[in-house]
Amino acid sequence: MNIFANYVSDIGIKKNVNQDAVILRINNYPYGDIALFAICDGMGGESYGELASASIIESLNEWFEQENHEGTIEYISKNLYSLLQLENQKLYNYYLQSDKKIGSTVSLLYIKNDDYLAINVGDSRIYRIAESIEQISDDDSLVNQLFKTGEIEASEVENHPRANVLTQCIGITEEFNPHFYCDKIKDDDIFLLCSDGFRHKLSADKFKFYFDGSKLNDMAQIKERAEMAVEYNKAMGEIDNISVIVCKCLLDETQTISNAIEKLNLIQRADATLLL
Repeated sequence: MNIFANYVSDIGIKKNVNQDAVILRINNYPYGDIALFAICDGMGGESYGELASASIIESLNEWFEQENHEGTIEYISKNLYSLLQLENQKLYNYYLQSDKKIGSTVSLLYIKNDDYLAINVGDSRIYRIAESIEQISDDDSLVNQLFKTGEIEASEVENHPRANVLTQCIGITEEFNPHFYCDKIKDDDIFLLCSDGFRHKLSADKFKFYFDGSKLNDMAQIKERAEMAVEYNKAMGEIDNISVIVCKCLLDETQTISNAIEKLNLIQRADATLLL
């Protein structure tokens, strides 16, 4: 299988610091192609939210380097859950010691050959784009809770006055419950991970326009389309940080791909040493 990907992470038009952090890792092993993508959206004030997101990304990077990736998807999911538990405890302990509450969302995608694992906590999302656009993450937000219980309509979700209230994230409480999803990858599948600042202004039609698979044939094209979508969000008045990762999967290795990737190591984060 061939996997290729790129990202954009933008501070946006209003904030003074980018609290989002991202990681894109791809490696080829004797037993197959392995990839890890994640976006974390930090919270806790402009001086601290970026430390929470950076800490999680740094831990994921260390794990990717040290893990042999020979285990099953179920085994990997348990390992990643343990990692997130340790990060949650570290951030929560920081709050107990400093009286500064900090936390972060996390949405991650792990790919091993034609299997994928999606994990999320918070409201950063993961989409699968094929014939249709499918959200495979589950928002941990008050408005999603109200929608599920029938207290508000789908049309009220995005513009609800409490749309930014989360019901859980990493670091704020002693316990959390991630959402897990596993499935098989189909040829030409496109996965998109994003912070909430990326999706507020994008309709389904805009998603289809910017991330049409026929226009995502190498890293440069992915970067170009992602930048176009980010600039559209800014032009529409989005005030949050804006981050997106896009990856495309080709199961047929005989297909010709521009700039096919055997190894990828892209990380954007703040310096999280203050939390260590």
